Amino acid sequence: MANMKAFLDVLASWYGYNEANGTDDIIIKIYNDQRPAGTYKMNMRDAWCQATISAAAYKSGNKGYLPNTCACVVGVQWFKDRGRWVGRYQSNYNPIVGDIIYYDWDGNRLSEHVGAVVKVSGSNLTVREGNKNDRLEDRVISKNSSLILGYGRPNWDSATAPVNPVGTNTNPMAKGWLTTGDKGDQVKDLQTKLNKVGFDCGNVDGDFGAKTLAAVKAFQKTYALTVDGMAGELTLAKLNSVYASLGYKPWVGEISVDCTVYSKADSTSTALPGYPKLNKTNLVDVVGEVSDGKGNTYFKIMIAKLHTGYVLQSKMKMTGTNSVATKYKEWVGEVTASALNVRENAGVEYNLIKEYPQLAKTNLVSVIGEKKASDNVVWYYVAIAGKFKGYCSSKHIKRR
Repeated sequence: MANMKAFLDVLASWYGYNEANGTDDIIIKIYNDQRPAGTYKMNMRDAWCQATISAAAYKSGNKGYLPNTCACVVGVQWFKDRGRWVGRYQSNYNPIVGDIIYYDWDGNRLSEHVGAVVKVSGSNLTVREGNKNDRLEDRVISKNSSLILGYGRPNWDSATAPVNPVGTNTNPMAKGWLTTGDKGDQVKDLQTKLNKVGFDCGNVDGDFGAKTLAAVKAFQKTYALTVDGMAGELTLAKLNSVYASLGYKPWVGEISVDCTVYSKADSTSTALPGYPKLNKTNLVDVVGEVSDGKGNTYFKIMIAKLHTGYVLQSKMKMTGTNSVATKYKEWVGEVTASALNVRENAGVEYNLIKEYPQLAKTNLVSVIGEKKASDNVVWYYVAIAGKFKGYCSSKHIKRR
């Protein structure tokens, strides 16, 4: 098993390394020198947060116990593949020192940043992160923040890892999903929403039995999800989106001017936690309309298929004919190749994009368009982590 103290000691010894004086290059070099054969070799201008975790694991003698990659999305998948992942829906999970925390700045279920939890004080976490403000330094963040995607939990040696406090992980979602045998309020919420959107669970009793299992599988099949009967992150996100759209034909809206996203259809209400503001040209799903009784109309919106809020009708317009959303129906794709190049245009003759030149098997991307290369092969135009865009051969991406 891994030694947490040795790992955290290495991070402590690197505290303050930064891009201004080039000390971040030390971390990148350590990562490059031991990275898995055939994987992307970083240059000294690349983002280095995940590389910091991997390099510290190697330097502390913990190689193999943490993901060895420079890409956050690959790191998340590494923990998931080993059953050591706790996702965003486990709201009652109590993070502990030694957890590897992954952030989702864009709300697209793909991680763009990572760090290691070094202190827990009440609901506040102190996280040591490479490439924070171009430095290796600490961040203090609430464990309830919507910016947290989830946690990887290395298999720390019992002599170095803290014991979870009494009551931790007593909720069904602590393992990452709801399935047969689970009971409680989270199951009731699942059953209520499935019944409302047309997938019969029978009585809402909080007991995940055979009828609920059949309803989950039917829902997954209808919405092109993996049909495994486990209501995890992707299934719950889609269910929440469909449930929010009841009684209203959703459409894609474009923000016409920078505006506040309210938690209620009331301009005096608080801003939506995690998404307090949208910028001009941002695209959102409009799933309803609400009047406040004072002559003001608000659009009910879904942001990144997960977060529901309200914006004034005057701040929104229908997307134009040039919008990507109106030309191509976006979908989630999964990489099937062990290493998939991301290029600047459709075709092998084009250069790799600099920001995210390669994807790994099982990585998820948003497919936002397609284009034929010179040899007539279709290439997908993809968005990675909500901000890096490029082209990948359609031969190596399947619909998720």
